[in-house]
Amino acid sequence: MAQGKLKTKTSIPNHARNKKKQRQRASQLKKGSRFIAPKKTHKLEAARLKRNLQKNINIAIEGEVAARVTSQEGQKLKVVNTPRPISKNAKKK
Repeated sequence: MAQGKLKTKTSIPNHARNKKKQRQRASQLKKGSRFIAPKKTHKLEAARLKRNLQKNINIAIEGEVAARVTSQEGQKLKVVNTPRPISKNAKKK
């Protein structure tokens, strides 16, 4: 049998532990056990621009198709989701 007292493990104070975790989270992105390198700002801006252009193109195409159907059938096309007009004061996400 073991003799003597059990050794107690020392622990880092809570405030020091929290600071270390916050610093580590802020510095690196992580997915599972892998760290993800931060994306470049110009790549993010290019992707945002591409999404907005694609959205505007799709809205324009839907409008053209609806106009063609209306002109050929003589009846107004019933669209379930009406596209909202694009305003300059809209919030940017």
